[in-house]
Amino acid sequence: MMINRSIGGNIVIFLFLALASIFMLLPIVYTVVTAFKPMNEIFLYPPRFWVKNPTTDNFATMAELAGEMWVPFERYLYNSIIVAVLGTVIYIFVASMAAYPLAKRKTKGMAIYYPLSSSPSCFGRKLPRFRCTSSWRSWGLSTPIRP
Repeated sequence: MMINRSIGGNIVIFLFLALASIFMLLPIVYTVVTAFKPMNEIFLYPPRFWVKNPTTDNFATMAELAGEMWVPFERYLYNSIIVAVLGTVIYIFVASMAAYPLAKRKTKGMAIYYPLSSSPSCFGRKLPRFRCTSSWRSWGLSTPIRP
């Protein structure tokens, strides 16, 4: 199925998404830029976005402070990685265990659950017409998409 959209429309959408992505990246850029600011630039008011005198002294100070901590910095990093990996693995395992009976077994509630869970996808642009049309027909409604 080919979507009819003009080249100008594609350009406008692309430019909008590019500007939105740049806007969303600003906090990350500001964090990285601020990491290289000396202490006197960090506490300036009004704050500046870009660094005037970049330095790596902050990283050396952080390494010194991390070495003096009661719990080593590596332990915090290790714990964060373990929590992220285990959380992801457990989520995938539990979600697949929950999805299996929904996909393989026919129960009383599936006649209501499946159309409700699939109806939001009917409003996507690239979804095949058949799925939406069959969902609307199963509810006894006229089809919004003409095949």
